[in-house]
Amino acid sequence: MESPRVEIHIKDHESCSFGKIRALQDNRVIFECHILGRPYLDNAPFISRIPNGDYEMVKRKATEHIPVEHLLIKDTPGRHGICIHPFNQVSESKGCFAPGLTYSQNLNEFFVWKSRSALNKLLYLLNDTSSVSIFS
Repeated sequence: MESPRVEIHIKDHESCSFGKIRALQDNRVIFECHILGRPYLDNAPFISRIPNGDYEMVKRKATEHIPVEHLLIKDTPGRHGICIHPFNQVSESKGCFAPGLTYSQNLNEFFVWKSRSALNKLLYLLNDTSSVSIFS
């Protein structure tokens, strides 16, 4: 069976970008949760999310830096190692994204919660390789 298509719909805020990540099969949403990342700051390494666009994404086993299975977004312009992996607040990110089943907000800062559960659901639904599109 063909892997679901993944879409990230994100809005940039002063301190982060926040939105929804959706898995779609036959143009039907089969899973949706929150997504958190760095704001877009001209794709600057370690402080910016990657640009909007279409990317290939692969499942990747745990590494020294990310100790759980996660999703690697490939061929990101001027960047490498951009992933979707569990974390709760943007200060834990160097340009990656975190899914979350729930979220909270304190002034201009967003947090995602149950991040590992959200990631596990994505990993369960996706094949080893899938496509992801980022929109803002």
